[in-house]
Amino acid sequence: MGSFDNQKLEIEDLENGNYLLLEDLNYYPNARDIITVPKGFRTDFRSVPTCVDNIIPKIGDAGDKSSVLHDWLYGTKYFNWIGVCPSDLIVATDSQAKKNSDQMLLDAMNVLGVGYFKRYTIYWSVSLFGGSAWEEKTDVVVNANRLIYKQRLAMKAP
Repeated sequence: MGSFDNQKLEIEDLENGNYLLLEDLNYYPNARDIITVPKGFRTDFRSVPTCVDNIIPKIGDAGDKSSVLHDWLYGTKYFNWIGVCPSDLIVATDSQAKKNSDQMLLDAMNVLGVGYFKRYTIYWSVSLFGGSAWEEKTDVVVNANRLIYKQRLAMKAP
């Protein structure tokens, strides 16, 4: 089972439905790998219709870190990112990369203690209806998000 660093999620509200990550967010999907969502990444947390906002809020609960992680996985098409994604997690197709991203969201919500009903409601929603969000991540968007990661690595280098 995976884990997140214990740090509080540090964000800035950009007042347009998006939030800026102010500190790196680290997720450990297993004992040997780490996925870092870098400082400077923009997230919208959950894209939920307002009619269910009372049941599944956009932001402000135990699943917030998993939402940021999922936005990162979609925004970078992470499981197709050779050289960053661990080689044993790389997949050949876009559809499999999306499925892996959705599965990692489910796993991360479980790690964070998101309740069963809410966890599976979110998971099935993105699995069934997240295709448009995945497809809108053009090469320009994906490369811009990947550049944030590369710049963050360069800042950390001695």
